[in-house]
Amino acid sequence: MEILFKTILYLILIYSIFKIVFAFSKRRRKKDLYKMIEISFLEKHFKVDVRKIKIERLLNIIAMSNAIVFTTVLMSTMFIDILIIRELVSFILLFPTIYLVYYFVSKYLKKKVIKK
Repeated sequence: MEILFKTILYLILIYSIFKIVFAFSKRRRKKDLYKMIEISFLEKHFKVDVRKIKIERLLNIIAMSNAIVFTTVLMSTMFIDILIIRELVSFILLFPTIYLVYYFVSKYLKKKVIKK
């Protein structure tokens, strides 16, 4: 139960941090927001037409997916006591987790774009 509580707490905390960062980045022009690395990753690797999606909704989805990635890696490596091994496992888990989460995000966005 404690692990579930920590997971939800970390998820909310990291999501809030990303929302604050994106709120400050929305001060830039919309053209610059579409150049974010997460959005260009969705465009180039998963062929999602992000121009058809409102930028506020897209930033919300990206904030949640980044929070899921970081929380998953954090909770997966929380029980490793040796710092060097924890960092190594975190680094190894990070890239497949990012790819997997953004794969599901791209499937979701493609379905939403096709519906409209």
